[in-house]
Amino acid sequence: MYLGHAKAIQYKDGVTTEIKENVVLEETVAIYYNGELITEQIASHDFLAELGVGFVVNEGISATVDEVDVEGDQIYVTGPKRKDTGTWVTGSSGGASSSMTPHVLHDIKNVTVSPASVEAIIAAIQSDEWLQTGGLHSSVLFRDDKLLIRCADVGRHNTVDKVVGWALLNNVDLRECVLGCTGRQPTGMVSKVANAQIPVIVSRAATSSRGIETAIETGITLIGFARPGRFTIYAHPERVIY
Repeated sequence: MYLGHAKAIQYKDGVTTEIKENVVLEETVAIYYNGELITEQIASHDFLAELGVGFVVNEGISATVDEVDVEGDQIYVTGPKRKDTGTWVTGSSGGASSSMTPHVLHDIKNVTVSPASVEAIIAAIQSDEWLQTGGLHSSVLFRDDKLLIRCADVGRHNTVDKVVGWALLNNVDLRECVLGCTGRQPTGMVSKVANAQIPVIVSRAATSSRGIETAIETGITLIGFARPGRFTIYAHPERVIY
């Protein structure tokens, strides 16, 4: 689903060699909500039902969904629609994001992470496809220090939508979970997680000033630059235990 092949010329130590290399497939999907087209975006063609459900919830279009069907590259989601879905903006990597005020999670205090938890989450993010291409983002969902699901995609926003969609379709309480990501965490990404009501984000990458502000406002524990033996906490450190 993720990989294609391309002919290329590799230069190494003064020598050129013709090679056949694995590359990430870039494909398009359309998501409809109650029959209305709400987005067309680049996505890897797996977990498409989960992608549609996760997108609708993460973008604040609806807190719940009734049904999802996939026909080729068309994803049809049905459910109750909120009165105001806000305006849409395009993120730095092309991900659509709603301007609706996200959920606030200050009351979720039972979820904690330790340095060992963070290291396990970061280890689980790395996929075989990423090792082969270096071109795929990945997200994981943990509960009680156990890996529930890992999804990869050409788009970092899509990986979050897929794991959240999987959780919703499998009756997993996202308020008990921790999200691990390879991608950066600007405000659009943090807002997605707040709408999903996940209280902790662990990322290998950076955040942004507005991403930090959004995490502080919504009550999310935001951890970035996570590597074996080190990480940086940008918001709500009270959920990190040592």
